[in-house]
Amino acid sequence: MNYIRIRNMKTINLLIIVSTIIAYSCAVQKAPSGGPPDPTPPAVIHSEPASGSINFQGESISLEFNKWVEKNKVTENVFISPTARMDYNWSGKELEIEFPGGLDSNTTYALTIGTDYQDYYDKNKPSEAYTFIMSTGSKLDSAKISGHLFGEDFDGVYIFAYPLDGINPDTLDPYLSKPKYMTQVGTNGIFELKALKAGLYRLIAVDDKFKNQLIDDGDRFGLPFADVVASNDSITPAAIRIGPALDRSAPAVYGAEALFNNRLVVNFSEDLDFANINPASFVLSDSAETERIDIKYAYLLDGSGKKIEIIHDNISDTTKKWMIRAVPGTDNSIRDTSNNYIADSINSAFFYAVSAIDTGKIVLNSKFLKDSSAKIDRNHVFEFRFNLPVDPELLRNSIALIDMADSSSVGFTIETKSPVWHILHTENEMKNFANYKIEFDNGTIGSSNFYPGADTLYSARFSTSDTRKYAAFSGVLNNHTETSIEKIIIVLQSDQLSNTTHPDKEGNWSFPPMSPGEYSLMIYEDLNENGRYDSGYPQPVEFSEPFMIIKDKISLRARFDVKGYIIDYGK
Repeated sequence: MNYIRIRNMKTINLLIIVSTIIAYSCAVQKAPSGGPPDPTPPAVIHSEPASGSINFQGESISLEFNKWVEKNKVTENVFISPTARMDYNWSGKELEIEFPGGLDSNTTYALTIGTDYQDYYDKNKPSEAYTFIMSTGSKLDSAKISGHLFGEDFDGVYIFAYPLDGINPDTLDPYLSKPKYMTQVGTNGIFELKALKAGLYRLIAVDDKFKNQLIDDGDRFGLPFADVVASNDSITPAAIRIGPALDRSAPAVYGAEALFNNRLVVNFSEDLDFANINPASFVLSDSAETERIDIKYAYLLDGSGKKIEIIHDNISDTTKKWMIRAVPGTDNSIRDTSNNYIADSINSAFFYAVSAIDTGKIVLNSKFLKDSSAKIDRNHVFEFRFNLPVDPELLRNSIALIDMADSSSVGFTIETKSPVWHILHTENEMKNFANYKIEFDNGTIGSSNFYPGADTLYSARFSTSDTRKYAAFSGVLNNHTETSIEKIIIVLQSDQLSNTTHPDKEGNWSFPPMSPGEYSLMIYEDLNENGRYDSGYPQPVEFSEPFMIIKDKISLRARFDVKGYIIDYGK
């Protein structure tokens, strides 16, 4: 009997274990095993109630997906405008969204699932955001804004929309205020904001790293070139080009170190704009500011965006504490690459002088052109970067550029970017498929007023590209105005090459011969004339510079010139 009892207990225990496993398996939702790769993107294929419903009085809605999806990533990408509390329940491919706090009456809601999620097996992302619309009243707000985001790596970027009617637009602060409406850009760059109240809106594209619906330092962003008017029962187009990450922090002085009795290095917190650095940017004095030392040079150290070297009159007193101070609030003030100027609370550092005498020599830091180089561009730019300041006139006299066909000298000019950075431009385009030689005598660039040059002679022979195999590209720009034509820049770009040109007063433009390939074309108005496209600023608001992207690729074939290409600007 004991044996039978034990055997029955084992049977009972086994049944309990099996039942538990079955019950657990039923409780855990799991996608079935996958098959062959499926390139179809995940998408919502059904909703209950249907999108566009009015007089909604329910407590939840249901959305069904076409594929098994990563559930946590989906719910992280659900947002609703206007804001409402949401809870989530899953059943297979179906997501139920509950509104435990209820919804406002007579209000149109737009619930959006962004693009930053993927299906379970094939890891495909949706090609565009999904928006479900409903109203708790008898009508739907029907204004729409549809647009295209341009740029690089915009997968998952959000479009924030802020209503401006009834407020002073200048008071809108997207660093502190969340948008009333938002959507997410698809992998194709297309976005659409639906169910908007008619009115004026400010749009900002934001790579919202913290998912807090605010613009923070480190978030990439971009604005259109004007606020957007949305009208009922119509679609308003919008184009935005996303720019670099937001940086609102001013550069700070991190410290200073004397290298010799006439040279010191000042360290900064971030990369600086080299063009704004000169001796007037600093004051060098003792800590009590009773004795000043003259500064001769100030420049970014080659290869570092955060270190400025300063050359000054000799300091003999090594027992006294000295101070280097960056001067704020002037045209010569230090600024970072995001145009943030240094503030007076973080602009100085103390150091002790050293007695070591500077015996440095000028050395070429940049790589000289390799001997026997081939296929050099006919407008090649020769860079000369040094460790110490160089007089551009002495540099010019130490360089010879020679046409090997007849041993004649080639004319050139020297552009000085900083005391240690100079660029050689040929006065005219070099010949096609021709041989040249460039020589540089480093030993002749010093004088009694400057550092001596290390006695080194550089020489390189090279040949230019055979542009007979290239293709030229030219055309006409229509619909321009006399006031804007001088500021318009046309950019032709491939993965390897980029070239720019300006139209003349009649709108005619042309590019020099370029390598065969597929190119993209962009046109923009350089309103601030800084030579680059600017994507705007959130607060205080600065709209982007007007631009236009030609969607069709430009195909340049060898030995074939493309002429008469018409650009209808603004269309």
